[in-house]
Amino acid sequence: MTIERITSENYQDFCDMLYWRAKGKEGKAPIEAVPDELNDRNLYVYAAREESRFVGWISLTYLPKVSRVKKGYVYVDELSVAEKYRNRGIAKALMAKAD
Repeated sequence: MTIERITSENYQDFCDMLYWRAKGKEGKAPIEAVPDELNDRNLYVYAAREESRFVGWISLTYLPKVSRVKKGYVYVDELSVAEKYRNRGIAKALMAKAD
């Protein structure tokens, strides 16, 4: 298993995983364009690749804080692993990447 940050290069594979999750079957997801949000320095989306496809993902948002003590917070917006791939440590690996 590998963990990859979602970029314009692997966005189609990421969308195909979301299609698989929503439809319950594999297929090519139609995409019009890669969202500009993937270039936002406060948004991070990582996906776990196993058996040549993405099987889970985590979406993180960094919220900066004006303070001398704290730099900000990272919030987990979504964390999901395909049912077939659960109990293999994938969610734990995605959370470790977030850390």
